[in-house]
Amino acid sequence: MTIFPVEIWGTVAAWISAVGTTGSVAAAAGYYIYDKRIEAKSQARHIRIRLEKRDTGFAVAVWNYSDKAIYDLYAESQAKTLEEVVVFGEIIRFDLENRKIKRLGPDQYDEIAESLKHLPFLGRMDMEGRDNSIGPGEKAEFLYTVEMSGAARYYVGFRDSNARAWRLEYSEAMGHTRSHLSKDKLITYEHPTNMALRLHPRKYKKHRDRRKSVRKWVKEQQK
Repeated sequence: MTIFPVEIWGTVAAWISAVGTTGSVAAAAGYYIYDKRIEAKSQARHIRIRLEKRDTGFAVAVWNYSDKAIYDLYAESQAKTLEEVVVFGEIIRFDLENRKIKRLGPDQYDEIAESLKHLPFLGRMDMEGRDNSIGPGEKAEFLYTVEMSGAARYYVGFRDSNARAWRLEYSEAMGHTRSHLSKDKLITYEHPTNMALRLHPRKYKKHRDRRKSVRKWVKEQQK
């Protein structure tokens, strides 16, 4: 009796072949899906934003560096929640002031909450024109007559040539930015000084606990 009978070896060989074929098909399918995702993002990745200062307020210049037109172009601003504003403020203080958090008193939180009720020019602005579109190599502008607020989010939205919807989020601290593109979600321009979450682990725990206490306070105020 042989250690590896022919009938068993034959079965094993067929099984290995099947597994190899299945793996190849799965790899090919994965590559196809990945390739399609990259293709879907290709035009949106060629849309750029530049902020331009004005005597009063600022302008948002949108450049189309793709080879096709984009449509339904608009600018939008939304108020952040009190929690977002407070926690973001704590992060920036931690980054810029010798890596120490300066806590705000309850009266200062109340001031922030009140100011959020009176943010100017929150809402949507559609581009002026017949079809709200800009062609390849063209530029469009949206003009805000007030300064940017750290308590608001600012977006530019559009549809690509295949009618996919995208939004670009921007801030006054864009500078040299990195961008992250997701289908039907935000293309986020990150704040270059927002590095608080990259702290040394020993320091991060203390910072995390501080953020939790801020969130707890905010939730109590909203009851």
